[in-house]
Amino acid sequence: MSDQSTVPKQPHEWTEYELMALADMPTGLNNWEADKFWTFISELATKYEAQDVLKKQQEREYLLAFAAENPGYVPNNPELVFTDLALFDFDGTVTSCDTFTPFIKQVISPALLFWGRLVLLPVIAAYRIGMVSSSRMRRLLVKLALTGRSKMELERLGLSYATKFLPTVIRPLAMKKLQWHLAAGDRVVLVSASLDLYLKPWCDHMGIELLSASLEAEGDRLTGYYNGPDCCGAEKASRVKALLKLSHFDRIYAYGDTKEDHELLALADEKYYQWKRM
Repeated sequence: MSDQSTVPKQPHEWTEYELMALADMPTGLNNWEADKFWTFISELATKYEAQDVLKKQQEREYLLAFAAENPGYVPNNPELVFTDLALFDFDGTVTSCDTFTPFIKQVISPALLFWGRLVLLPVIAAYRIGMVSSSRMRRLLVKLALTGRSKMELERLGLSYATKFLPTVIRPLAMKKLQWHLAAGDRVVLVSASLDLYLKPWCDHMGIELLSASLEAEGDRLTGYYNGPDCCGAEKASRVKALLKLSHFDRIYAYGDTKEDHELLALADEKYYQWKRM
């Protein structure tokens, strides 16, 4: 370390690169007068900082290229790869319609569908006039339609639904926006109250991440309950913050279409509600 002539007269908080310069400084320079000493340290620290920036940029470019060749790849140090984050709701935002109810209707037996409509008729009426929440309605449908069903069978049906039905209801504008974010190297996450039974295969195909509702199972049999809270409203924002460190991103985009997306949109620098910028 330098002698007293080289120590700053004012308090000085050493930067990482100045400390590196001090560690590598020849001992014979410790007796320089203060101005020459600080010039040397500053120049050496600037050199080390530039080398570090270049190294991180090269690592980022390598990881971006690797991610482009391996859809769905998420590195352990995402801050080096993804500069921006894009959060998408699914039903009504990416799609032109609800996808939850058509899936339930497709996988339920005709007899159970008939009796289910009769049993839930008062609840359906209350839902349509706003007295029952969409979250409550989804839980009742899952309980009625999927209790005791084979998880493996539902995953197979979900894959079929993802490959045959979902492409027919994806909004062209939404697809262009998803592809724009992916081409820009952004981290893209779908945040939805719909079921992972069909959303996961679709997201895997797109090369994006998923936060969504999932169903509880005992062995291969569904219990009729969710794993944890429904992924809507404040839960959407909570799951995003649990998965990601938002300060890692230069800019955050969010896309939604209902009041269940308000908390998700609140996370964003640039937000779109029903495809209109807020």
